[in-house]
Amino acid sequence: MKIAYLLVAISACFLQPVYAQNNLFEIKLPATYCEIDRSVKKDAFFDEYIRKIAGHSLSIKSLALPCSELQTYRASPLHLPKKFIAWAQVGVDGSFSRFLLGKSVYSAMIMTFSPEKNLKKIEKRTSAKISNYGDRIENLQAGILGEKNGIVFIAGKAKVIQEGGTQALGLSAATTLVEKYPWAVMYGNTDAEKAGESELSSWLRSIYKK
Repeated sequence: MKIAYLLVAISACFLQPVYAQNNLFEIKLPATYCEIDRSVKKDAFFDEYIRKIAGHSLSIKSLALPCSELQTYRASPLHLPKKFIAWAQVGVDGSFSRFLLGKSVYSAMIMTFSPEKNLKKIEKRTSAKISNYGDRIENLQAGILGEKNGIVFIAGKAKVIQEGGTQALGLSAATTLVEKYPWAVMYGNTDAEKAGESELSSWLRSIYKK
């Protein structure tokens, strides 16, 4: 689900490039989550799959599953785990930037943006991205829920059609483009569970400088 379009589309004209070295930041995982192990074949597949969906506007920095569900996912023929959290830098076409005009302008622009007209295009492009896996996206829905103190909350859902079965993917996200380094955190699930604003905000703010 190309949620990145919803994060950056309205502010592309007001972004200033910033350059964040990967080694300047750490992400503190929730106590019950474990970072995927990219030396494990299924974990490496999931990392590749999510990066394909994210595209160039989201640079994935951390990808974690509930520790208790890692082995279940690795043994599953399905491509998506039951739950996952992804942290990413947000950019436009690979240029990671911050919004220059302040929180009030950012908030006003965000709340007037309507993504509905782009959903079919995003659905088609995302399906093309994952077609090599034999997958496609259907019934994509997404929208902005609101903004609080420079953090924008977004929710979406879609059906991921796979050879091994259909999964209903839900996505809750929080992002900020007004801080020095623009970041997003995304909570994905295939069991209709959602993450609340306080939880998303906490995860977003778990990024800190070493």
